Amino acid sequence: MLVYLLLQFYEGPLFTGYLDEFFGRPLLTTCSFNIGMIRIFFDIETYSPDEHGPSLCDKVISIAYKIGDSDVVVLKEWELGEKEVLTRFLDVIQSQDRPNIIGHNILRFDIPVIVCRSVENGLGRLEEIYSVFREPYGIDLLQCLLPSNRMYFRGLGLASCAERLGISLASENGSSIQVLYERGEYEKIVDHNVEDVLVTESLSYHLMNCDFDPFSEGSDIA
Repeated sequence: MLVYLLLQFYEGPLFTGYLDEFFGRPLLTTCSFNIGMIRIFFDIETYSPDEHGPSLCDKVISIAYKIGDSDVVVLKEWELGEKEVLTRFLDVIQSQDRPNIIGHNILRFDIPVIVCRSVENGLGRLEEIYSVFREPYGIDLLQCLLPSNRMYFRGLGLASCAERLGISLASENGSSIQVLYERGEYEKIVDHNVEDVLVTESLSYHLMNCDFDPFSEGSDIA
């Protein structure tokens, strides 16, 4: 299933948009932002009881999202149940006209997890759930940052990026989410989820203002 998902993502607009812009078509690239489009910043938190760390099978316990300049909304599994959390978030995406959905590491984690857990919760077949993410334009900030980090993933975690931007984090570390969930300290999970969305938003606008053109005359590959 994971291989199928990855192939679908790299054949869909989440990746091919980059090639589309390169060849002159007016579509969103993986690392650019369409002016005037609705932007949905989002982040998920999962419960990972497995000692080996997060996986696509982990339960989604919260999804925080922010549409444009609106306040952050948090969908909480402990109040709604996982199925309802997933249903409401998918409805949010579908209610907008091809929005930019923006997150950090969403291609490798958030979106695959949402798709897998939605199928597991009976919200539709794999292709039906995945189609929800084919219409919007997905922007993964971690992928956008790879050229600035010599194409290495290490060091591009959201907390590390926040530190490098001078953003101080007040919430719990992401690695403590499992313990917080087991203790029922849900507000701390909410605080962390909201903070991640706000940092994602700040990082995205920072990238929008960066002057990065690998095909310019002054670049090494021009």
